[in-house]
Amino acid sequence: MAIFSRRTLQRLADENATFLSKKQTRKHVDGLNRMNKERSLATEWEVAVINALSKLGNVVHEKDFGGSSRGDIYFEAKSNPTERFLADITTISTKDDPLETLWDELRRIVEKRGLRMNAFNLRVGAVKELDDRVGSRVRLKVPGRSRFVQLIFNDPTQTFSSSGTYLNLNPDYVQQYPLTHNRLYSAMERKAYQLKRTNFNGPLGIIVCDSDNSLLSKVSSAGLSRTTDEIVYSFLEEEQAISFVILVGVHHLWADYIDIPHWARDKERYEVAFYLFKGKL
Repeated sequence: MAIFSRRTLQRLADENATFLSKKQTRKHVDGLNRMNKERSLATEWEVAVINALSKLGNVVHEKDFGGSSRGDIYFEAKSNPTERFLADITTISTKDDPLETLWDELRRIVEKRGLRMNAFNLRVGAVKELDDRVGSRVRLKVPGRSRFVQLIFNDPTQTFSSSGTYLNLNPDYVQQYPLTHNRLYSAMERKAYQLKRTNFNGPLGIIVCDSDNSLLSKVSSAGLSRTTDEIVYSFLEEEQAISFVILVGVHHLWADYIDIPHWARDKERYEVAFYLFKGKL
């Protein structure tokens, strides 16, 4: 599902074309056209972030600094060109995330019955397993999507009320897992490796984007026991070549909690939020 409308994405791509090469623009347009098929938001976020930063300064996409790798964004502030940085953009994929798939199915059922999703909660248990490569890992107690109806939504008398409910899937085990073994840390680690190979002499940053508010909430993006803050600060402590990490996500604004006219309260609303984490500059 796209974050921005096609009209907005077209406008952003057109604006970016004024400072990107024709080859770079074509790559973005092709990526946006494949977005629904690949279920990936990577190109959409890249286009949006590049456009946003271009409003604040001069942006060069994939600038060559003589290394074996190129960063996504070289930025110089308009007010002071000495204020500059090189950053890579990455997107946390939820394409194969069983929690995302389960949440989507619950949302479909709840909305079909005309109820509000913010009245419901989802809690999933997990088991700890040994892994020769990483020492240990956490496996969620979620069946395959094809068995959701058979094993989870299998009670024809199951009722959901407007006051909400909890959907529990064997939540009898919660285990702390290593800060370094999760999707967020792995994505930052890959980008740090690429940035260090650019030969850029200046601040390096990583911009991590997500399709919903899970990345920006106090619950980790893996949905388990580590918070996002803990993961990012642990990464910055380990990767001291990285000066900052910016998390970008989409918050779902529920109509009951925002000041909008009553006639618009049946429409879902969202806002893009940014969180900045500073390393040792």
